[in-house]
Amino acid sequence: MQLEGRFWLDRGGKPFLGPGRVALLERIDACRSIAEAARAMGMGYKTAWDLVDAMNQLAEQPLVVRVKGGRQGGGTELTDYGRSVVATFRALERDYVAMLETLGARYPGFGAFDAHPRPPRLRTSARNQWSGHVTGIERHGFGALVTVDIGAGAPVQAALSMNAVEELGLTDGSEVHVLVKATAIGIGVVAGWGGSGGNRLHGVIEHLQLDAGGERAELTLAIAASRHVLAIIDPAMIAALGLQAGVAAWAQFEPAAVILAVGD
Repeated sequence: MQLEGRFWLDRGGKPFLGPGRVALLERIDACRSIAEAARAMGMGYKTAWDLVDAMNQLAEQPLVVRVKGGRQGGGTELTDYGRSVVATFRALERDYVAMLETLGARYPGFGAFDAHPRPPRLRTSARNQWSGHVTGIERHGFGALVTVDIGAGAPVQAALSMNAVEELGLTDGSEVHVLVKATAIGIGVVAGWGGSGGNRLHGVIEHLQLDAGGERAELTLAIAASRHVLAIIDPAMIAALGLQAGVAAWAQFEPAAVILAVGD
């Protein structure tokens, strides 16, 4: 067991700087182009521009500015203030890592917690995997709706056959693993979105990134109890819904898309 963490700086209660954003600023400083920096990071231009605009809006002074003409032609570059902000972030990040290492060295017995029994982590192709316990089983003919508490502020329901319920030996209180493919997750930003059916988990977007081809986007939603939902979405949704880090959103998926697993 080891201590880990992600270092972020907020400003006014909004996400300001994180490793990904600072890496983008460093790329822009090297390339003198948001478009080239975005391509180098496998990110869409609009996503990169929105991140830069968000940082500029939160900063005391602009971090990135457009430059016209000159011997090197036009482009985009970091201001001196922007470079000092990047340098300060990297220095704080190094101190943060050093702090974690110091804590790990100060509490060497922390790893002893590994000796306590804990549920095994499954190796599956499903990107979403949460542990929980059964809180209810509603039988409907040959099928059943199994409710599971994963500690995320809202229950997750799985639609199973009664044969599956019996084979897994599910009863109230049974410890289970909840599996959902990332492609089965829908994302919305309106509280009433998606109607009343299905599973709905509320959280805040922590990370959003386009693939190299710009054909799909990977979104990470931080929900309660330090859990996360990962969704694969159409990039068109990013602009349509105004999706970006720090935005509150809903993850929705059908009970039929949920797989339950139990340990031997």
